[in-house]
Amino acid sequence: TDDKDHQLIKYSNGTSWRPDEWHFKGTPPLPDERRLWHPDIDRSMREPDQARMSILSLGKPAVYRTSSVGEMKWVSAANKFESVEYQINLEMLEFIQELDEYLPSGFVEKIKTKNPTTASGKRRKYLRHKFELEVASAKELSKESFYQRIFFDYRGRMYLSCSRLNYQADDLPRSLIEFAREVEVNETGFEYLLLHASNLHEETGTVEQRVAIGRNNLKTWIGYATDKIGTYDEWKHLDDPLLFIRACSELRDATTSKTLKLKKGFKSHLPVEVDQSNSVIQHIAMLYLDRQSAELSSLLEHSDFYLALSEGWQIDQNLNQAERRKIIKKIVVARAYGGGKETIGRQLRELDDKIPFIRSRTEDELVQIADDGMTHLENTVGALREFKDEVTDLVNRLNLQPEDEVAWSLPTGFECHFRPVGADKDEFKIPKSKDDAFKYVKLVARYPHTGISGWKVDRALRANIVHSIDGTVAQWVMHSAPFDVISIHDSFSSHASNVHNLRRLFRDSLTYIHQAMIPFHVFKRDVAGTPLPNLSLVQGMLSTAEEDEKAQNHAEFFFDVQSYDGSIS
Repeated sequence: TDDKDHQLIKYSNGTSWRPDEWHFKGTPPLPDERRLWHPDIDRSMREPDQARMSILSLGKPAVYRTSSVGEMKWVSAANKFESVEYQINLEMLEFIQELDEYLPSGFVEKIKTKNPTTASGKRRKYLRHKFELEVASAKELSKESFYQRIFFDYRGRMYLSCSRLNYQADDLPRSLIEFAREVEVNETGFEYLLLHASNLHEETGTVEQRVAIGRNNLKTWIGYATDKIGTYDEWKHLDDPLLFIRACSELRDATTSKTLKLKKGFKSHLPVEVDQSNSVIQHIAMLYLDRQSAELSSLLEHSDFYLALSEGWQIDQNLNQAERRKIIKKIVVARAYGGGKETIGRQLRELDDKIPFIRSRTEDELVQIADDGMTHLENTVGALREFKDEVTDLVNRLNLQPEDEVAWSLPTGFECHFRPVGADKDEFKIPKSKDDAFKYVKLVARYPHTGISGWKVDRALRANIVHSIDGTVAQWVMHSAPFDVISIHDSFSSHASNVHNLRRLFRDSLTYIHQAMIPFHVFKRDVAGTPLPNLSLVQGMLSTAEEDEKAQNHAEFFFDVQSYDGSIS
């Protein structure tokens, strides 16, 4: 926390890691000083002749530099993220207000009841109140450009959510917020504008196929932007309709009216998004060098993972392809982060409005669907089951107690601290001002108790490991990028003409972190004292033939991953 009470790291479960000064200044350790740090951070602090891994450095006592090496990469990432300058797109702000007036019930339903008593009524009231607050915030922010504070959660993920209106929120805020700095769009950048609109239109296929779809639909989409209100019924069904129409407006402004070619010298403020494909599966596939899982998750070749998985799943045959895909995606995302069948069953209920089949199922039937989907997922993705079994075995061996802390280091210098403490909770309703939109606010107080649930710790730790790795990738990309980037965990945005370099930077960062930084092995070293593997520093001299073959397979796998550029698109 700085002198203005800005919290840099949000704690969880009673953990209280406060970064030492060396994180910010890069000062080497004092004699006998113990640090929780990644081997790569240790190497960076050593004298140059020891920093190079070789036979000559083996077995020698560490000799550290006397001067600073500079701030850690996670601190640099925070500074880079907070240096991104934003502004509000006035056209979108005016359109959202116009649309809210045009629609009989408003863009977000207007609730006439002052104090609704049903859960659904309270929910609708909340959503309307949230919409009005976001529009009011946008009006205030539209007066000048602005910056936003970030914070890290205990796993190393970066968040902008200290601000009511931020780019990591949902469709409305992201459609309003854009880069304050403008960058000229080149021909490659124009293709990424087309890809961005195509993605938001929920098209599938390779990058080239989606760009082609965007080009074929360019006239229609520009027509949407020219008459947003009149064409609303044609694009309102999309998951992110406002982001889509914002992309259409950019295409309208970027193209000549007759030939629909890129205008020479056109400059854009629009953040163009690219998403990591099936990030959880990708990370786990790379942890175990599992080629089948890597192929399914677009690490080695193009694949629609959710579609491929849904086609081999025995579920109601009356569901169409899109519905099957949405259901399996809901199951995969939750299960990969450790969710159980009851939790996933409840989450499937969120698809009621989009899939009649789900709306007609009982709670028990949804739980059974979740259970069947989980089994199908783990039978198909072998690395996922292997990861689950290995973490479960580790948790059992550790025999954790509530007062214990599980801590591990990331390649960027960040430290993850997790406590397996359980908690009971009490809920309170506190009266609020009569002038407020709600009469009461609900508060929850949690009380640690002496027992812990092994299976909950197991699930939580699996999720935390994967989150810490995607947090590392995001930190690395943010630290390394020489242009404006917005991170949303496993998704990134930049100006259109920088997207090509962003995709290459992401691919290089992802590969390097998994291949050279071996994050899961370092986790096991820090948590359980497991020795780091020898990936053969000098092949044929320090390893057996079997180890040499493993090192060769390791190198070939990551060479193939780095050679394919569809892992984020």
